[in-house]
Amino acid sequence: MVKYLLSKGMKKYVLSEDKSGYDKGTQNTYNYRLRIDVREAIEDLTMILQKLPESELEGLFNDRTMAPFFEALFKVQINAKDHEEWIQKKHSKEIRVKRQRLFRLSKRLLDIISKGSFVSTILPESSKHHLGDKIGIDEKNLIEMFKIDRNALQYDENFAKKQKEE
Repeated sequence: MVKYLLSKGMKKYVLSEDKSGYDKGTQNTYNYRLRIDVREAIEDLTMILQKLPESELEGLFNDRTMAPFFEALFKVQINAKDHEEWIQKKHSKEIRVKRQRLFRLSKRLLDIISKGSFVSTILPESSKHHLGDKIGIDEKNLIEMFKIDRNALQYDENFAKKQKEE
């Protein structure tokens, strides 16, 4: 028997735009089950990545299969009927929280990728001698890379506070 992460009912719930057809109790149940099931799926995928041979992994985790996942993971879409609504939504708590989550994920991903041992492992030998000590991104450069976004997040928080006061 094949077990899918989402049952038909759960998939219907996830695909519903505003969840208006579901009472609060059902929404809470589905959301709780999603948190548990997704965490278990991530643990299973991690184990697969750690234990399967590369010959199997290349068919599972590649550009074609992973690009849609990464695009969905890091997508920030603001639907609005006009510019004014877009500005309001951009500074909403929901978008601020999402941007902060994506900021933390991006930083963590860059931390992992920028480790010298990781970079030197995936680089072809012919490229390594060109880089020398430049393999990896130090904390100072990471902070510089994210300074603009951090300032934008602070601006968003200040904007939201100002809107509440008005």
